[in-house]
Amino acid sequence: VQKQLLALLEKMLHTSGQQMETDSDGEEEEGKGIRNSPMEEALQLVAGLLSLKGFVGTVEHLLARDDDRLRQRAVSYLSDKLQLLDASLPPDHQELLLSLLQPLSHLLRQGVRASKLVRQLSLGGIQTLARLFAPLPANK
Repeated sequence: VQKQLLALLEKMLHTSGQQMETDSDGEEEEGKGIRNSPMEEALQLVAGLLSLKGFVGTVEHLLARDDDRLRQRAVSYLSDKLQLLDASLPPDHQELLLSLLQPLSHLLRQGVRASKLVRQLSLGGIQTLARLFAPLPANK
C-alpha cells in the first residue's frame, strides 16, 4: 500500500506542478493557485497516509529528479511536514529526517542546474531541520 501511495503522491505532485504552471503567469494571486485547491487537499491527505519512512523516501526520490517543479513541491511539502513536528521524535525518526540533509545540500551545490527558488527552498529545509533538532541534548 505504501508503494502505491508513493507513486500516487509523485503523480499528484507532478500534476499539481503542471496545473500551477498553466493556471498562473508566474505569480499566484491571493486565494488562487494550487495551495487553495482541491488538488492541494488531496495531496495533503495522501501525504498524511504515508509513513514517515515513506514520506522521506518520496522526498529523496523527488529531489533526485531533474525537474525543478517536482523538486520545489517536494521541498515545500517537506517544510510543511517539518512545521507540524516537534523535537521529541524518536531517534530513528530524527535520523530519517536528518538523512535529507545530503540531498538538500546537493541541490544547493548544483548552481544553475537547480533553479534559484529550489536552492532557496532547500536552504530553508536545512534551516528548519537544524532549528528542529539542534536544541536536543542527544544531538550535542
